[in-house]
Amino acid sequence: MEVYLINLDRRGDRLQAMQKTFDRIGLSFIRIAAVDGMLMSQDERDWVYSLTPGEIGCYLSHKKCIELIAASQNEYGVVLEDDVQFSDGVERYLTDMNWIPKGADIVKLDTCGHLVHIKHLVELPDARIRLGRLLSPHVGAAAYIISREAAKKLLSLLDDMNIPIDRLLFTHDRGVLNNMTVCQVIPALCQQSGSPSTINLDRDIWMQKQVKSARPKLMQRILREVKRPFKAALYNTISGSSRLYRRVRMGKHWIRVPFG
Repeated sequence: MEVYLINLDRRGDRLQAMQKTFDRIGLSFIRIAAVDGMLMSQDERDWVYSLTPGEIGCYLSHKKCIELIAASQNEYGVVLEDDVQFSDGVERYLTDMNWIPKGADIVKLDTCGHLVHIKHLVELPDARIRLGRLLSPHVGAAAYIISREAAKKLLSLLDDMNIPIDRLLFTHDRGVLNNMTVCQVIPALCQQSGSPSTINLDRDIWMQKQVKSARPKLMQRILREVKRPFKAALYNTISGSSRLYRRVRMGKHWIRVPFG
């Protein structure tokens, strides 16, 4: 099972840190040069109206990895972002694929700390983790395993780039959660570091530049970015009672996925 590490050319510091981590746990990785959305021309970005430059670059970078896995001879491949942190003993799960359930298309290794609905939660033999099928959205794509066959199926979906990559893979927006078997590891073996996200930093820089230019079309994008957190908060408030009902009804299958 190959490990693909997405890394921007301008983030050599992260590459060095990840190299030290991999040396410590005795593993190797294949570096994938990330697509830098901030370096794309305006014409290249304009056709993806709904995404920021950082989200476009992230999407295309993950697409690179998925294409490589689809074309490989390996049954599974691992995709990691360069700001990921590992729990103790993670190396076992990044090298030996025998623990992966038969028929699993994607195994999500990271967590964002939200409540998620898990079906058929089982404890793996001789392992410290549990595994179940993910039925509810769980955003973030810092670390996941994907099968070669699933990667092949995703190629056609990836051509239509209108949502962030984590929403494509781990929500119902494009049907992946409905049509593929996506599993969640509990506790999560990986999480994004506490350092500021490059995508978020790039978004801030991009918005500042657009404010200066004050072009009407671009101002619409800026307003969308400003409203994004408020929309999320409103959704959480409105849907809170529904989620609580489902949590009570489903009992132990609603879990806040911890790291570690």
